[in-house]
Amino acid sequence: MTNTIQRIAGLAGAAILALTPFQGRAQEAQKEQRIEEAAPPARVNGSLKGELLNKYLFRNLVLSENPIAQGTALVNYKDVSLIGVGIRDLKTRDWIEADAILDITHNFGPITASGGYAKITVPSVEGQELDSQEFYLQATGNCPGNPTAKWVRDFGTGKGDYFELSASHQIDLNKRLGLKGTAMLHLDDHYYGEKSGLRAATATLEAPFKLGKLEKDGSSWLTFGPKAMYQKSLRNDIKDNLILGVGLEAKF
Repeated sequence: MTNTIQRIAGLAGAAILALTPFQGRAQEAQKEQRIEEAAPPARVNGSLKGELLNKYLFRNLVLSENPIAQGTALVNYKDVSLIGVGIRDLKTRDWIEADAILDITHNFGPITASGGYAKITVPSVEGQELDSQEFYLQATGNCPGNPTAKWVRDFGTGKGDYFELSASHQIDLNKRLGLKGTAMLHLDDHYYGEKSGLRAATATLEAPFKLGKLEKDGSSWLTFGPKAMYQKSLRNDIKDNLILGVGLEAKF
């Protein structure tokens, strides 16, 4: 009887040992399933932004000395964004620029990389449209200062390369009000002209203010704020400029 009990106990122990790896894998599978269920599903996001500015600059060049209204609409799904931009002269009531942009952005951990295509339309003074197309690549370091390098290749009217090097930093003065500063250096290689090299340096200061109810992460669907940008020319075909304005952005 004792030998029979011992044999049964041994077989039971062997069965438990044999089933242990399968139980472990089953528990891991259940854990992975719970993590997948807890992760929020991907959804379509978007934003609408309107700005009023005292004049309009395009890549350091003044396209309007009059006050302008600029509207931007963005729709995003995962890493892909579709962006539309429209700019209108408030004095003449003429459209200054209309852009359509396809952007792909992915976070790789140490850096966030972007690439995309833009179709740019600028009505000329003769009433004929100036159409241009460009590809761009951008890399931003996910670290203090957010150092960013951007390269634009214009294969339409501009027929050249344009570069931006920038750094920015934002501090929260309280739960709703922040202060963001950006410094940028602009360069080009035969972009809309024969000259190459340093074009200008700009400094921008913004004070975003969160409106409405704050979310748990401190974000808000509606943001309002003034901005000021000063451009210092680094060659004689670029002018010094001071841009003042205010913007309102809604996210959904």
